[in-house]
Amino acid sequence: MKAMVKKFLNAKGETLVETMIAIMITSLSAMLLATAMLVASKINKNVEDADAVFQAGLNTAEQYGGTPVDGSVHLVFDSGTTTADAAYYGGESQLRSYRYTAEGGG
Repeated sequence: MKAMVKKFLNAKGETLVETMIAIMITSLSAMLLATAMLVASKINKNVEDADAVFQAGLNTAEQYGGTPVDGSVHLVFDSGTTTADAAYYGGESQLRSYRYTAEGGG
């Protein structure tokens, strides 16, 4: 602490080496920040693309105007598996939208 106070009271100022090191540290920090911003931007773009695909599928499933077909779905959990009754829209090669039909309706 005394060394810092003594340096601040010194009238000579900063040396060339100290100034160059400060500029180098500032430059490296700016490069790291720019790299982090680019990576965050790429991640954000990937998430936006995935969300757009999800929303398109969701809209298709919600707008399907067909009659639901009663059936069942096989659910797999970490603790085991079970089968539940469900009504679903869509055919074999189409996007399917399931609605759970147990107590309380869908």
